[in-house]
Amino acid sequence: MILLYLLMVLSAFYSPSSGRVVKDFFGIDGCPQFFPIPGGPTVPSDPKFVQICQDHNGIDRFATLYDTVNRIPVYSAYQFSPHVSVSGSSSYWRKENNLRDDQQALNDDYLNTCYERGHLYSVYQNNNEDGVRATFTLTNAAPQSHYFNVQWFNFAEKPIVEDVEMACGKKPPFGAYIVTGVVPSNPPKYLTDLDSGKARRGVLVNVPHVFWNAFCCKDNNQIIRTGGYHVQSSTNGADHYIKEKYKNVADLEKFLRFKVFGGNCI
Repeated sequence: MILLYLLMVLSAFYSPSSGRVVKDFFGIDGCPQFFPIPGGPTVPSDPKFVQICQDHNGIDRFATLYDTVNRIPVYSAYQFSPHVSVSGSSSYWRKENNLRDDQQALNDDYLNTCYERGHLYSVYQNNNEDGVRATFTLTNAAPQSHYFNVQWFNFAEKPIVEDVEMACGKKPPFGAYIVTGVVPSNPPKYLTDLDSGKARRGVLVNVPHVFWNAFCCKDNNQIIRTGGYHVQSSTNGADHYIKEKYKNVADLEKFLRFKVFGGNCI
């Protein structure tokens, strides 16, 4: 009876989803399958950045580079999947057990604020329930206002799926890769409680001012096709955004000053 009770208690804390902090996405314990080879995104050498292979039910689903100072992801990288509506998707957001609580955003940080947990690797870009559940990790989310979230979905998150399908087909013969990332606000803007005006845990979570995404694939003729988007908050007001579509990743990289696919998919 005691053993049964212990098993019930342990099961309440068990999650089939977890992250595996690795030294190198391309190392022996990494998850290189989410990047074109060669051509993984830039990985800065600063120790504040950690590389995470995001796992669900024993299978790596995507990769995330996480900023433990701003407490938001830099980007999440994943393989393209054609959109399929998935019922029963999870809305339970999990923290990363391999990071300290003061190194990451937690659910409590979002309470009584004007912000939602905005997916990088999104529910829409999945085609199975396990894939959907895997996306609900807080290391795959950054603060977005509700209106920003809607703008992002309509202008970039949904259209990039259509762009890949138009460029390389619904089942790209040589695979297709997407990277979605953010740019921290600078000067920094942080999640704060609406009543106190302070960070709820005394831990500062940056509210990014740019969300961006990019794709890379080969068409039937093995010609590299790329593109991307960015949505940026404007100084003109909370509901004003600067939106840009890129016909190739090279132009997006100029805006970001960042090599999205290691400079190889341009």
